[in-house]
Amino acid sequence: MLHAAINGRGGYASAQNPKEFADEIKNFLGDVIARSQTSASSAAVSSAVLRADSLGFFAGFRSEDWSGTLSGFSFDQGKQLWDAEEILRQTLPTDRKLITHNGSSGVDLEFASASSLSNLSAAQRDALNADPTLNATQDNLGHNRLAWLHGDNDAHATLRSRQGTDAGGNTVLRLLGDVINANPQFVGKTNYGFARLGGTEGSKYGTFRSTSTYQNRIDALYVPANDGILHAFDGETGKELFGYIPSELLLPSGSNTYARISELMKPNYNHKYFMDGTPRVQDAYIDKDGNGSAEWRTVLLGTMGKGGKTVFALDITEPGSFSPADDVLWEFQHPNLGYGVTDPQISRLDDGTWVAIFGNGYNGASGQSSLFVVDLETGNLVKELQTGAGSAANSNGLASATITSFPETDAITRYAYAGDLLGNLWRFDLTGGANGWDATKVFTAKSPAGNSQPITVAPRVALNPNNNDELVAAFGTGSFLRNGDEGDYDVQTLYAIKDNLNAFRLERDDLVQQTITRQEDVVVNRASGNGTNSFTVRETSSNQSTNQQGWYLDLAYNSNKQGERVISRATFPFGVNPDRVRFTTVIPDDDPCGSGRTGFIMDLKLTTGVPSETPVFDLNSDGTFNAGDIVGGYAPSGIQVGYGGENRTIATEDGDAEVVIPGLDPNKLSPGDPCEDGLCARSLDSSIGRQTWEQLR
Repeated sequence: MLHAAINGRGGYASAQNPKEFADEIKNFLGDVIARSQTSASSAAVSSAVLRADSLGFFAGFRSEDWSGTLSGFSFDQGKQLWDAEEILRQTLPTDRKLITHNGSSGVDLEFASASSLSNLSAAQRDALNADPTLNATQDNLGHNRLAWLHGDNDAHATLRSRQGTDAGGNTVLRLLGDVINANPQFVGKTNYGFARLGGTEGSKYGTFRSTSTYQNRIDALYVPANDGILHAFDGETGKELFGYIPSELLLPSGSNTYARISELMKPNYNHKYFMDGTPRVQDAYIDKDGNGSAEWRTVLLGTMGKGGKTVFALDITEPGSFSPADDVLWEFQHPNLGYGVTDPQISRLDDGTWVAIFGNGYNGASGQSSLFVVDLETGNLVKELQTGAGSAANSNGLASATITSFPETDAITRYAYAGDLLGNLWRFDLTGGANGWDATKVFTAKSPAGNSQPITVAPRVALNPNNNDELVAAFGTGSFLRNGDEGDYDVQTLYAIKDNLNAFRLERDDLVQQTITRQEDVVVNRASGNGTNSFTVRETSSNQSTNQQGWYLDLAYNSNKQGERVISRATFPFGVNPDRVRFTTVIPDDDPCGSGRTGFIMDLKLTTGVPSETPVFDLNSDGTFNAGDIVGGYAPSGIQVGYGGENRTIATEDGDAEVVIPGLDPNKLSPGDPCEDGLCARSLDSSIGRQTWEQLR
């Protein structure tokens, strides 16, 4: 379940050449893994395009004790700046700031003392005082458990020791939980463009961003970890600013009487997910204090992913002085909200309301897929848009949503797109009043055998570059989150669906078919004359569309079904040619958490699914894209990568190329030229015109 990536989170700026940059990242990660005996899982950078002050942040985990690592790295200086785990070891447990919600408001989780549980609800106090090894027994060690959460390894003899051994054989404390599926989020001073909104709301946005409070605030990194904590770190120093623990982790689950988070402290602890969802951060215009006057704030919308069923909102405008009572805005729970909720959206609707938008995840009470719209100020439900697809007997669930301002180009959300486990792609109309909102089934994905193909990632949505009156939604199908998924070898598919807001119940017969026409191992001479590069590459068909509503490409070559699937979002490469989309596929082994994954990066035209006319992968390591990257008379549209996880890209200064950092296989992280390992991909000189209104942070 490793999803290692370099994730752009800032404005467009300058960059060094892609080979040097990728080589720097790869060598650094290899060194981190060697020193910390960890597996790479996810990463972030402080800007979408590399610049002199760009920072990299790399998270990982150790499967032997399910601890985590987090490092800050300066690309300009070429060295590690900080190690969060080491800084936590140097921090007194009494100095750490942990926060939760007690059912009424945000409160401090105080360090161990006779009154340390007093801020919590009676149910939370009882649950923390329950022995997880005996369940029904009250041992009154709740304050000791809080001390353990703060990092006190001597909190009580019955609680799990977090001592470990580093690569040098030294005994050290492991004080950070594993980071597996969640992506760290860097929050600097992004301009989200809300000055284009009308009236006072728009005019106040520039004022908000120019205040000394905003300009001087800490650039922070938010890291969800499976110690149950959303950690906030100072991006420059690695110091922990605060940590947030959702209230449900301090309560029992099912028939148990002990707090869920107490599972972490069992001496025989086996891995569980607690905080595993990627948060969303964005500025929003809300009346936080309820005085009738809205103001601009920076809001974090958190999710628990596989770890729980709570969505929460924090005001992180001033992360260095976070106040539980003032800055924990709300928590939201609902019977139809399941596990797996991640990547929520923050939106402004056409009536001026700011809302949180998210799919209901999996295993909700109704069994249906549904979209939740929640008031961002209050946490009150505005509306649950149930699709009617699914039931308790045929359980369904909605993945993350993508929002769009289409047909306008302002910052107002009008529609949302999301897919579900039964293979349905839905368009949600959010225009006008909530009573008029509805869900329309745009498309149903089915395999060649007629089986439903699950959609478990948000679609990417862009304006059709050949027709400004319609959108194109690109996504792949596949699931790797349910028992039995690893043994599912049904054919999964890449799709791009055209929608002018009238598309309705389309099927694969309404689309043009593209196919994998060749898959082969190739050897290419390096341009330097020093050796060769070896790749597995793909050629795909160029079938022309005749007024079809999109295209599809089945992930099978010569009817050879390997269980290849898509469990990460498609991306739009930088370039003057907006007619491109890039998918990353996964070919799993028999163990969902195993290390035997492979996959392909597939780079195709967005509107037709045909390959690019020019090379998109630098096969001969010359840093350019030319005839030297053509093999067997064709430019590959697919290339195998070593691990198959989600990839991210960092653009060069002039836009001529991107460095693609695919899901990282820890066994392949060794010194060398990453472009020789197929990690450099072509771009075409500037950014694509997106319509999803999703800001890079």
